[in-house]
Amino acid sequence: MKNSNTLFASRKASLSLTAVAAAIATLTVSGVAVAQSSQTEPTTLPAVVVTASRLPQTLSDTIANTTLITRSDIERSGAVDLPSLLSSHAGIQFGRNGGVGQTANIFMRGTNPRNTLVLINGSPVNDQNDGTARMELIPLDLIERVEIVRGNVSAEYGSNAVGGVIQIFTRSAKQTGASVSAEMGTQGHRKLAATASLLAGNTSIFASASRSTIKGISSGNPAQAPLSSPDRDGSKLTTGGLNISHRVDQGLKLGINAYSSQQRNQYDDDYNGTLTSDDFIRQRLLQVGGFMDWQINPMWQSQLKISSQKQNGRSNANDAPVNTNDNERKLLSWQNNLNAGSVGTFLLAAESERTNFQGESFGYYGYATPFHKRTTNALLAGWQGKLSGLGWNINTRRDSTGGDAVSTHSVGASFDLTPQWSVRASAANAFNRATLGQVFDPYFGNLALKSERAKNQEIGLQWAQANNLIKLTYHHSKTRDMFDFDPSTYQTINIGQVKNAGFELLAEIAAPWAGGKLRFNANTQKPINETTGLLLARRAKLQANLGAQGKVDQWMWDVNASFMGARNDTDFSAWPYAAVTLKSYTKLDASLTYAINPQANIGLYLTNIGKANDQTAYGYSGTPRGAMVRLNYKM
Repeated sequence: MKNSNTLFASRKASLSLTAVAAAIATLTVSGVAVAQSSQTEPTTLPAVVVTASRLPQTLSDTIANTTLITRSDIERSGAVDLPSLLSSHAGIQFGRNGGVGQTANIFMRGTNPRNTLVLINGSPVNDQNDGTARMELIPLDLIERVEIVRGNVSAEYGSNAVGGVIQIFTRSAKQTGASVSAEMGTQGHRKLAATASLLAGNTSIFASASRSTIKGISSGNPAQAPLSSPDRDGSKLTTGGLNISHRVDQGLKLGINAYSSQQRNQYDDDYNGTLTSDDFIRQRLLQVGGFMDWQINPMWQSQLKISSQKQNGRSNANDAPVNTNDNERKLLSWQNNLNAGSVGTFLLAAESERTNFQGESFGYYGYATPFHKRTTNALLAGWQGKLSGLGWNINTRRDSTGGDAVSTHSVGASFDLTPQWSVRASAANAFNRATLGQVFDPYFGNLALKSERAKNQEIGLQWAQANNLIKLTYHHSKTRDMFDFDPSTYQTINIGQVKNAGFELLAEIAAPWAGGKLRFNANTQKPINETTGLLLARRAKLQANLGAQGKVDQWMWDVNASFMGARNDTDFSAWPYAAVTLKSYTKLDASLTYAINPQANIGLYLTNIGKANDQTAYGYSGTPRGAMVRLNYKM
């Protein structure tokens, strides 16, 4: 009976999403027409993205479910860090070990944190320790735009992309000038940031720097984790960025970019700590890259990219070292885009990546992980186009690591029923190779780990008109040999098969009468371990976000309400471990900005206005009610 009720609830949620989609579309068809007739501002160009297929295409033409977050969206949101910004989008959940600055692991489309590939300007930042990306190290003032692609895209990007890809594009010079901003808020939040840009002939230079501190809250919840120290666990983050490009001629552009981030944050460790312990993590991320973009002729564009990224982490408890890890990724990529006119665009690319990892643990489990390295070479090809209302996107890729070679493929199609309505469908397979740390760590490693393998299918209905977009998608996936943590051995293991299915609704509607837009997204899912019949931990069956932004004279505003359903988790504070439930919550955030003059503005940002218990990991604190004031000045 329990399974029947669960199935009924899932179907009911799915039908509700379908009804909401139909209602939004019906209201929008008439509402947008009225708004457009009275709109006097010039029509903006359709948004163009590149992450979904590695080729440029308008957002409405992407077959994969794709979201674009612009610089304007970032500034209006009032989010204090990247996890806070991303958590208001469909299919994205976080497990965070406390407040701002603490480790935040992403769950996209019900997959594990290591199944989401995170790129900065095309270069991956997932580490070789546990395969996750330290997204709390990437400041928002460095970002020009973010492109989110949900669903596996291994045929385009290789390992780590089982759940999707988040690509971050850093800012570049648009005009000569400079800007400074200062923030002050609750929990002792302070931040100073500055940017400088220069346009000199065919050369552009953009530089940024920031320093933020927060006294924070207790990362651990003493009521759930008895050994957590109930003091403030603060964080300090220092960042710097540089982007230089030079246009040699009309068809050739060269450039370099660099990014550096250093963080020191205090945390509570219920295993090693005591009520008076002070535990710290120091993390560093450095990425340096260069690129060449060469339009050889009207049909052939060649892109060469090289990057080197280093990450290291150091943790201490009571001034004694606990563990260290150092990893590095070097990537060389050569991509060629061949425009064949009405036949479409072909993609041919080759990549070579070298990763290495070493670490050391101290104290009771003292040991060292020797230096290990891995080289992966890949060849990939793609074909994208649209003709007479029929769109297509086909990709194939082969990754070779030593004697282990994996082939992945994807195929997608769309068909325009009317100028506004279209249907789309896709199917793909994916893989995720275990990291060097998961395999070779002397204590926690598992030499018998197999790569995860996944298959994904989607079918959807879309309505698009100008910059208005509504998309309803049914997604289904199966992952075998998924990685999981075995508490009895403290190792990563493979579990049999995980199945997930659900609906995803995306809606973004221009509101020219308010100078902004309306947005709604929701995702239903049910990621189940078919061996045990249990839902995977920290994944909600239903997640939804409703938001609106606008502009009236010198005032800009943004409001966002987020709902997160109940989630399973585990209490690790005592043996034997116990199953627990993280309660559902609805969280409200808002921002209001006033333009003092064309150069300066001041904003007020309110978070968790209703004091929702938005706990995302058992034993750790949620986010308290907060407020922040930000002053921006552009020269």
